Amino acid sequence: MKNILVVDDEPLIANGVANLVASFDFPLVVKGIYTDSEEALAFCQQNTIDIVITDINMPKVNGLALIKKLKAINPAIQIIILTGFGSFSFAKEAMALGVKFFLEKPVFPSKLSEALAETIERSERRQMESTLYLKQQIEQYINSCGEEPLPESFVFPFCMYLFDSKFYHAIAKRIESYENHHELVIGHQNKVGYILNFSTENTFNLFFKTKVQAAHLGKGIAINCWVETPEKFLLSYHLGKRNLDKEFYFDTFEVIQEAQISQENVYENSLYMEYREKLLALIDKGELTLAQVLTENFFSTCRMELYP
Repeated sequence: MKNILVVDDEPLIANGVANLVASFDFPLVVKGIYTDSEEALAFCQQNTIDIVITDINMPKVNGLALIKKLKAINPAIQIIILTGFGSFSFAKEAMALGVKFFLEKPVFPSKLSEALAETIERSERRQMESTLYLKQQIEQYINSCGEEPLPESFVFPFCMYLFDSKFYHAIAKRIESYENHHELVIGHQNKVGYILNFSTENTFNLFFKTKVQAAHLGKGIAINCWVETPEKFLLSYHLGKRNLDKEFYFDTFEVIQEAQISQENVYENSLYMEYREKLLALIDKGELTLAQVLTENFFSTCRMELYP
């Protein structure tokens, strides 16, 4: 779904355009209707907006100034301009800012529909190109152990999921319906699948768990990590990669937290050594039933603690 904002200092027009947008069969959500361009700008600074339909002649911040500020926040944002009859003196400057569609008021539904269809296509194409570039940069950063830099636009913190790449296609398909899918980066390399979630909304965790559990993927795990720095990114990735074999402890696909596997050497083999010592003593005494119980308890502890 694409998020869209409508901005016009005339409430009747702003609401009318928003209602038209909502009536079309497009993957769009009207996130806001504003009659004040400064308020609209403030909203865009705090929320991810893909498309803005804006009047050009407004008090405070006019349409052109608003577009420049919006592009500074998000260069990929798409703009559709509303204008009064014959007011096209701004067109050249607007086109230089990447604006393609100028709709005269009153807006005809067919014209708005055509503009939205192409704008959505442009937005999706731009997003795909941006995501592909970001994936390439991420994988170069990981493979070079941090020697290749991340792009300047890369944002911390974010949430990361790591899983065996054999689940990649099944997982990627099932999370396509996530409302903020455009804020996810999904990929796989070196037998490790990954999802980076840059959304500020804390809804993906529950969505992801629900989807993978309903998919009946079989024995497997996804390791959930919270990444705050480039160094933590590398550490979490390689730690997760080394621990994907802990799927052995689960009968179904489970999402586990990084904290459950981050203390890899906490026992320093003491758990196993204690078990081994007791087991040999019981075998020497011929206590085979107790040895079996001890072994079952040992493996239960291993499963609970994800050890080794």
